[in-house]
Amino acid sequence: MTFCSIFVFPNNKLYAVKFDGETQDEYQKAFNQWQDVEYLHDFFEEHKADLENGFYNCPSVDEAIAQTLKESREFEQRIRALCKQEKNNLNDVIFRPLNKKETKIELQQNKAYGMGNSRSWLRLYAIRLSQSIYFVTGSAIKLTATMSEREHTKKELEKLTKVAQDLKDEGIIEEDDFGYLEIQNQ
Repeated sequence: MTFCSIFVFPNNKLYAVKFDGETQDEYQKAFNQWQDVEYLHDFFEEHKADLENGFYNCPSVDEAIAQTLKESREFEQRIRALCKQEKNNLNDVIFRPLNKKETKIELQQNKAYGMGNSRSWLRLYAIRLSQSIYFVTGSAIKLTATMSEREHTKKELEKLTKVAQDLKDEGIIEEDDFGYLEIQNQ
């Protein structure tokens, strides 16, 4: 596993995990998949019951694809714009604790909604190291109320846990430890 820089600004530092054997880091992978019509078609066909009857009640695969294409472009643009701002931190506008009761910042599991609200099915998942440092561990199109309902979202929970544990094992538990971490530039 390696860590890749995505956006590095004074108030916002966004990195992504690149798992061994993968060609892309998790941030690139998310936005590439969300812009791949064939991938989206296969995904929504496989999860058609969730799409039509589940949490979002989207009437068709074609509408879901169109919505995902539009929303993912806007989501990435929003992240890019917010990272550049000095007055906002990623935690103020993009990321939220995965567990609403979690108050400890170090190695906190976080999620980001596609349109900034819970009505989006696009999710980025990240480990928060400090007020301004996040590591994207994965992503999902979440069509159910909880992550434990589907294998692809369960896998994202496992990745969050693994990355947090690996950082902890390496002694990277707060911002002061960050300098010991090897980061690849994109």
